[in-house]
This record gives sequence, structure tokens and C-alpha cells, in this order.
Amino acid sequence: MKLPLVIFNGGTGNDFHWFLYGEIRLEKQIETVLAVVPRPIDIGKCNDRLFINGVGIGFEGEVARELTGKKKRAGKTSFMITVLKEIFSYRSKAYQITADGKSFERKDI
Repeated sequence: MKLPLVIFNGGTGNDFHWFLYGEIRLEKQIETVLAVVPRPIDIGKCNDRLFINGVGIGFEGEVARELTGKKKRAGKTSFMITVLKEIFSYRSKAYQITADGKSFERKDI
């Protein structure tokens, strides 16, 4: 079954929302999505989880994992503190990526 999907701006990590709508107020976004014809988009799958837009792996993924479920400070304070902490403690990992039936293995640098 195909269902329309609307992405609303909320919290952090709103790259996909910004890509779709730019800087837009909620009222204008609602007007826009009610007036357009839905179109298909691609999705990805990583570790059995679906995602749209992008997926953070390596250093970026570790920062996101560290922030998950933690109480956030105002603005980007929590993000910046976590980035600084991870710069000194992150260790690269090996990854296997499968796309379009082809597999790639690589050690993060």
C-alpha cells in the first residue's frame, strides 16, 4: 500500500524537512502539502531500519548514538560537547555495505 508522507520540522536533524520545504512556517507547510500531488521518494535500509535522506555512520553515527535518549541542553550545546568528547575517544570500525546487489567492505578512516 502506498501512503503519502509529510515531514514536519521538530527537534534536531531536520535536513530532510529543510530539503523539501526550505524555511517555511507550519501553516504554509500544511497549505502546501494539502495542495500538491504526492510523489515517490527513495528509502534506504541500515541494520534492518529504514531511513530517508541520509544515514550517519562512523564518527557521525557515533555522535548520534551518544545523543540518543539523553537530555538535551539549549541550542547546539549538547551536540558540540558530544562531538568534542568523541573526537578524543572514537575508534574507527569496519563496515560492510550492500547496495544494488553489490557488497563493499571498508575500514572507517
